Amino acid sequence: MLISPFENSENTSFNLAEFREKIRQSWENYRPQKTNCLLISDAPPEDLENHFYLAEAKGPDPFFLSIMEILYPELKADYLNRRRPLNVRQEMLKKFQSDGFYFLEMLDIPLQYHQGFLSNAFSDMLARVKQTAEKTAAVILLKTTTFGAVYDNLKRVGYRRTAPFAVPFPDQNQTKEFEDKFRRALKYLKVLEK
Repeated sequence: MLISPFENSENTSFNLAEFREKIRQSWENYRPQKTNCLLISDAPPEDLENHFYLAEAKGPDPFFLSIMEILYPELKADYLNRRRPLNVRQEMLKKFQSDGFYFLEMLDIPLQYHQGFLSNAFSDMLARVKQTAEKTAAVILLKTTTFGAVYDNLKRVGYRRTAPFAVPFPDQNQTKEFEDKFRRALKYLKVLEK
C-alpha cells in the first residue's frame, strides 16, 4: 500500500511507506539472537545516510563512532585508519549484534512526520521491544525526549534494568558527554565492567 508522499524541507517527495520499510528491515537485519543491551532513541533521521545501521560513512558519524569508541576502541581505530570502508563498518555492526547489543527507535519514521506526542508511540515500540528483549535486558534511553516518553512506562511493564538517566545524542558538540554517560550507563547496568 502506497502512502502519499510528504514534502520535506527541500520540497522533494518523501515516501513514508518506503522509508518505514527500510528502517524496519535494518532493525531486523541487526537484531541479535539474544539482546543483552537495548539502546532506544526517539526516531530515525530523515536522511538514511545518517542512520546507525544504514549509513555508508560518507560524512561525520558521531553516534556510530562514539558507540564503537566505548565498546570496540581497537576496531574503531582500525576503521578510521582504513578510511571507513563499508565492509569494516558492517563487520563492526555484526560484532555489536553478536555481543547482544541492539539499537531501536521509538518511531519508524522521522520525528517531523509523526503527529502527536512521542509518548503515544510507546505501545508500538513496546511490542517491538518485547519481540527483541527479555525483561532482564539492560536498556539505555538516548535523548531526554525518549527518556521522558518511556522511562516510567518501561519500568512499570517490567524492564527494571533501565538506566535512570538519559544519555544525550552525540551531536552538536555533545560527543564527550555522550561517551561519558553511555559508559556510565553501561557500568550502572553491569554491561561493561571497565
